[in-house]
Amino acid sequence: MLAWSVLEFGMFMDSDLQHAKEAILWATNYFLNTTSILGHVFVQVGDPYSDHNCWERPKDMDTARTPFLISNSYLDKKFLLKLLL
Repeated sequence: MLAWSVLEFGMFMDSDLQHAKEAILWATNYFLNTTSILGHVFVQVGDPYSDHNCWERPKDMDTARTPFLISNSYLDKKFLLKLLL
């Protein structure tokens, strides 16, 4: 949606155009990195319960940052559609 907004209304964004482009780049890189291993999709990093109970700066956190991934054998169409939309 953000990329589409920039295409349609970028000429009106003035100084915010660069920030929007940076946000689009970040999101694009995020999705490319989640699918960087063929046949796998990284869906989460860390434990949501311990992460939400921690109120430290991210660089001070000492909780496990275990990546979770889903392989080809467990991927389903509904999950892929949610990832793309």
